[in-house]
Amino acid sequence: MPIEVKPEDYGAVGDGSTNDWQAFQDMFDDLAGENNVKVILQPTEYYAISSAYDAEKVFSIENISSMQIEGPGMGIKTIAYEGSSTTHFFFLNSSCDSIKFSEAKICGGVGDDWTAFPITNIIFLGDYKRFCTK
Repeated sequence: MPIEVKPEDYGAVGDGSTNDWQAFQDMFDDLAGENNVKVILQPTEYYAISSAYDAEKVFSIENISSMQIEGPGMGIKTIAYEGSSTTHFFFLNSSCDSIKFSEAKICGGVGDDWTAFPITNIIFLGDYKRFCTK
């Protein structure tokens, strides 16, 4: 059985205006060293993210062997990144072997303007990692 968590467990609001970056990063930091993690995204509106871990990545995720991030489905905007342009949204370090990202829509920009704050890679795993979409 996977460990199931929600960003709300770490203080995320998901109301479309509160900056939920710190809650997400705290969640990823707390899960370091775990295996078989399922993150359930069910915001009231969407998770507004306007900070970044550093200039190249929005979130830094370390030592989670396998992780599934699951959203509400049906093409609903789940996460809106409103920070400056960045190279990687989810940056997986060290022993992260795989990530499954499903049923979640990430926007880079205020409203529906996807070009305002471009993201080069949604998930960056490195050359030796594998990425599963389903």
